[in-house]
Amino acid sequence: MTIKIRNTIFISSLSAAGIILVAFIAGSLYMLYSFSIPLKELLDINSVMLNLSHVSALLVFALISATVLLHSFRKTSAPEVFFILVFLLLLSTESLRLGLIYIQKAGLPFETGRTLSRVIYFGRFMGTTSIFISGLFACGIRNQRIEMLMGIGALISLSLATTIPLDNRTSEFSMIYTNSLNSQFFVVFMIIKVLSVWNYIYAGIVNNNRNYYFIGIGILMITAGLELVLNFQAVPFTGIGLLLMISGITLFGTQIHKIYLWF
Repeated sequence: MTIKIRNTIFISSLSAAGIILVAFIAGSLYMLYSFSIPLKELLDINSVMLNLSHVSALLVFALISATVLLHSFRKTSAPEVFFILVFLLLLSTESLRLGLIYIQKAGLPFETGRTLSRVIYFGRFMGTTSIFISGLFACGIRNQRIEMLMGIGALISLSLATTIPLDNRTSEFSMIYTNSLNSQFFVVFMIIKVLSVWNYIYAGIVNNNRNYYFIGIGILMITAGLELVLNFQAVPFTGIGLLLMISGITLFGTQIHKIYLWF
């Protein structure tokens, strides 16, 4: 994949992410109006609209971070950056929570939310896989393998998202239908995220370059922050999570810049 084609794809994706953000905010305001949610519920820590505000903040973070990264590395063929951009853009799938909330509020059948839930799960699976793959290139995999690893990651994520059993009675606070194997998946993906950090630590050892160690710390901050944002609705946890993600992506960008442009 040439740099020009990559940039064209990501610019188009960023435009779509911007449209998704605007549509999400507009849809949230419409839902507030159509369901007449009272102010006291709006201010409740467990309210639907507070949940939507968390998603809005996550979408804004993803859009700004991806735009800055793409602009900074538009002339550089950096597979590590490529897969981090994929991870950031896949956060847009969280916007489908709006549809799930509408389904719950309108009392529509459970089956109508299955597809939306599976798309969100796909985004999470593929995002985690993309972070892991980015570290593999730091360890020495050739750039020509980008398309192959991208296809393998997408295939695995799609297989998991379409086959996981969904509970028809309960849902998370985020309104996503729960996976009855959630504990097992949580353990597996925590292991993958730990290995993602280890990839950069190993790259630092192999390449004798401490910048990779700082990138590993940045990846740890990004993944830890995302877990806080996705799994805790309380404002302090969300705030800490977003701060970790912003700090992590900044650390990633500055250190990868040193590796590709300063050395």
